[in-house]
Amino acid sequence: MIRRVLFLGLTAVLVAVLVSLALQSRKTEAPKRGPAPESVRIARATATRAVAPADLEVAEPRIELTAAAPRPDSGGGSEAGRPVGLDARHRLTIRNRGAVGYRNVTLEFVYLDRAGTAVGTRVHTEPSPVSAGGTLEVTALERAVPESSARARVAVAFADIEPGSAGKEKQR
Repeated sequence: MIRRVLFLGLTAVLVAVLVSLALQSRKTEAPKRGPAPESVRIARATATRAVAPADLEVAEPRIELTAAAPRPDSGGGSEAGRPVGLDARHRLTIRNRGAVGYRNVTLEFVYLDRAGTAVGTRVHTEPSPVSAGGTLEVTALERAVPESSARARVAVAFADIEPGSAGKEKQR
């Protein structure tokens, strides 16, 4: 009998302590305020990259394949000084038919053999800007392309949108 009274007494004390702790925590909790004030910051302009922009087109691509220039001697051996592959000189025009300017236009050159099978890929980044509605003449030299290359397919891989040109059409 004494155990039962002791057990019920300790259980009642434990419940009273828990209830008092719960009530104290509710009293000390800060009252809820309204939504946090909004802060508006102006972000500085950063480049935005467009992947394969549809308004940039490659026009008049020309390729000249020549024997590769000799490699620099890198310490001897049977391969030292021997040319590897071909050198490809690309001349092309990039036309911008869009309303925004671009810079850092990255071109992808896919070298094809006589059967039309891809034998190698290179990329070239042209840092010069091309304005909206403008053109850009590009000359690129790619060294040591595969010897089986007969022609190349050129495409715009991506380009950075020129800062400040994105909203010009809306300001008219």
